[in-house]
Amino acid sequence: MVTMLYAAIGIPLLLLILHKLGRQSLRALESFWEHLLRQFI
Repeated sequence: MVTMLYAAIGIPLLLLILHKLGRQSLRALESFWEHLLRQFI
């Protein structure tokens, strides 16, 4: 019973955290890429 409750709450929570981390990583990579383009162009 506890395992099912943990899975019902833990898995969606993990997916939300991964989504936010992925979004932040993408923004950091985009700003880094724009910075590189500004330096070389």
